[in-house]
Amino acid sequence: MKLAKELEPKGAVFLGITAKQESDPNWEQTRSALKEHNVPYPTLVDADGKVSKAYGVRGIPHTVIIDRDGIVRGEIIGARGEVALRAKLKKAGL
Repeated sequence: MKLAKELEPKGAVFLGITAKQESDPNWEQTRSALKEHNVPYPTLVDADGKVSKAYGVRGIPHTVIIDRDGIVRGEIIGARGEVALRAKLKKAGL
């Protein structure tokens, strides 16, 4: 969230994607958590799992860095922190 606030003015776009959870069929807990944590970017719902499958999600969180041309330039599997994300973004040209 910190990086989204910092980098969006430079043209970066951040999107969250949440997968369907059996314990939250109506997305109530998800919506509540997003609001509670003041997530500053849109979060989309991958209700049928197609997005997760398309990007080969193997862990949560799974961060995918996509350039302006739609090319995947990096990914981070798991919670690796701000330093790792900054390094991947820098390598991708941001």
